[in-house]
Amino acid sequence: MGNTRSSDGDVDGYHGDDIWVIKLNASRNIEWQKHLGGSGYEEAHSIQRTSDGGYIVAGYTDSNNRDVAGNHGGRDAWVVKLGLTITITSLRNGTVGTPYDAVLDATGASEPITWTLASGSLSSYGLYLSSGGTISGIPTASGTADFTVRAASGTESVTKALSITIDPAGGGGNSGGGGCDSGFFSAASALLALFSLLVVRKKQ
Repeated sequence: MGNTRSSDGDVDGYHGDDIWVIKLNASRNIEWQKHLGGSGYEEAHSIQRTSDGGYIVAGYTDSNNRDVAGNHGGRDAWVVKLGLTITITSLRNGTVGTPYDAVLDATGASEPITWTLASGSLSSYGLYLSSGGTISGIPTASGTADFTVRAASGTESVTKALSITIDPAGGGGNSGGGGCDSGFFSAASALLALFSLLVVRKKQ
């Protein structure tokens, strides 16, 4: 937890001089991040985990827009409860004909989370999203599935755009300029057989 005025690199979703809350995994990579504030200046001084799996952040702000409403003048004390947040940022690739599964994740839920598709399609690629947040199936077509998921818990509901790239079975075929495929060998075998037949007939 801290504050940032950056809008590139690891920082995503910059408003101004924002409070920046990030969660790292065991490998010290960013699992998710949250920006809090408006066009003015914000600074965080404390963060605590709440019993429902969310977080509460305390600091101050002099903004009165975007995330901030009701500024009284100058720098106000500001306490923010981070609610339901979809934390997954990307999904691994799949391959046509190979079983696929991936589990979505979210934090800050006060009740069990129900997952649905808000837009886009997975079924056209042979994949399905369960209400428990698991994407699974056996991909039937290559390409990129673009879709938006919705996580709902109690009265809260949030969405996030995601995508899955499905690779062709076997990593594609011959891309040209450096390999032979089965069609080439089939044609060569047929020509060799025809040549052998002609030689036999000539000898007769």
